[in-house]
Order: sequence, then C-alpha cells, then structure tokens
Amino acid sequence: MINWSKITEATRHYLKSIFQPGDVILSYTESNTPGIMTPLVIREAEAIDKIILNPLCTQNLSVYLSEFFQQDIQSGNPAAGKWVVTVKPCDARSVIQMISDEQIAKDNLEMVVFDCDGTVTTKSLKNLLGGEIRSVKFEDHQAKGETLANKEVTADLVGSYQTKCSDSAICSLPDMHDYSFISESNRFVFHGSEKENALIQDTLSREDCFQRVSEELSKCIRCNACRNVCPACFCSDRCVMDKPKLAIPYITKEITLDQIFQYHLIRFYHVAPNCTACGECERACPQGISLSIFYRYLHRLNKQLFGAESGSSDSDKQKLLSYRFGEDLV
Repeated sequence: MINWSKITEATRHYLKSIFQPGDVILSYTESNTPGIMTPLVIREAEAIDKIILNPLCTQNLSVYLSEFFQQDIQSGNPAAGKWVVTVKPCDARSVIQMISDEQIAKDNLEMVVFDCDGTVTTKSLKNLLGGEIRSVKFEDHQAKGETLANKEVTADLVGSYQTKCSDSAICSLPDMHDYSFISESNRFVFHGSEKENALIQDTLSREDCFQRVSEELSKCIRCNACRNVCPACFCSDRCVMDKPKLAIPYITKEITLDQIFQYHLIRFYHVAPNCTACGECERACPQGISLSIFYRYLHRLNKQLFGAESGSSDSDKQKLLSYRFGEDLV
C-alpha cells in the first residue's frame, strides 16, 4: 500500500537535490477546490514544497510537456535549464512515446516516476463520500473525508480506481533506464489484478457490440475534450476536423450519430499507433462516455498485429506514421 505523505515528501526531497537555476518542474498540487488537483509549474526551488501527490493526481502531465516544447520550438527561445516532469508509471509511457515521436527532446528532459497504487476521479470520490468535499486524506486504499454537510466519511477506494489501474499492460514501469523512480520499497509492485480485463469486442456479438458502441457515442456532444487532452493527438491545434485543407463533404460538425462515428473513428485511427491507453480521453469526457472500449482494443491490436507496444521505447518508430520533429502533420 502506498503512503502518499511519504511519497510526496520523498519526491520533494529528490527534486530539491537536483534543481538548478533555469530548470522548470511540472508536477501536481491542490487547487482551491477541495478534491481537485491541478498541474503545477515550478521555476523557483522554494515552490517545490507546494507539490502534493495523492490518488486524485489523475491528469496526464505529458500533454502539457508537449505544449511547452512546441512553444520552445516556435519561439526559438528554449528554456534555460531542463524540464523535469513528475509522472505516474502509466503516464511515463506517454512521455516515452512522445520522445519516440520526436515531439519532445530527451536531452532536455528529466523524468521522475513516483509509485502509485491507483487513481480515482473527483466525480467518483464525491460519489463515494456522498457529496461535495470539504477535505480529504488518503490512507491504505481508503479516503477519509468531510463533506460540505459536515459529515465525516471513510470510503474504500478499491473498486473505484480508474479502469487503467487494473491493467498490468498499462500500469508498469517503462523499459528505459534514464529516469528516477520514487518509492518506499525502491521497487515497482503492480497493485492491480494480473488477470487481463475482458473487452466487449471479446464478450459480445458483433451486433451487440455495435449497439453498445452506438449507445456510448450517442452521448457525444462534439466538445473535443477527448482530443484536446490526449497526449497522442498532438496536432489538435491544426486538426482536420476544424480546418480541413480540402472540402470534404462527409466531415462536418453536425451532432448526428453518423458524424459522431466519423469523428471518433478518424481520431482513434489517427492516434492508434501512439496511444498508450492512458485513459485521459475517458476521464475528461463531460458525458461519461466509456472511451476505453476503443483505446484498450486498439492498444491490444497494435501489439498483436505489429508487435508494437506504445510507450515501451523512446527510440522505436511507430508502425503507421513517420514525421519530423515539430512538423505540421495536417
């Protein structure tokens, strides 16, 4: 079991030991709203003590890292020091895939991976505690919180962790050696079930599977949250869905089921080779669409058909695409 206070203190201590003037640290802290964590950009050593790590650190910080590196390229004025990013094991795979895709530069990056036994969304935590959160602490797979109704509640987190937390193919340390790992035991232990999670593509007939997918996608409002938060969808500011170079009559912004299907099929085909199944699209969706039914299946197909596992190497090129550092892909 993870002692989050110790992990936080150990991470702070290590970052203070390596910080140099000009460095920029990307990590997590509490927002002004209890129960919600927010990304934290640190440029001064004194701010390192603001870092807080706990099961609510759901955001995949690699997407911000990519934006910062692209800004450096476009401005021609890169950061004076190095970028240091603190990530969970599952999100480390996204950083590694971005290095492989030449979207971020490995030479100017230090990755600090902190141990984790599962993350829970704010929405799930509110449901567990029975209302809006005044305060919350985490210990031994439990959340001990107080609601705005002044009710003290202790809830078991097991069973409420994000889908990816129970998949050993996603929750694992990356296969590269130049990163630092923060853990009480100095070794990584998978805290989920080794049994592979069943996919609807395996358990349902083709007709029932299509029905389930249709039901999920019918909730879509085309807000682009899944696209914008995805670390694998790094040309979102030049997306063909927004600014097509050609007049393609069958791609519109209408909220109809056929257009919604077009949008998600194009998006998932686009990111399939470099999707690490981090689950950010599902977490960010305001409609609660179970997008894991797509990305987990594509993640498996990529491995079965091409022998490729996204996020496992910082040098292997993905099988379906190739491009140059900073290239406009659209």
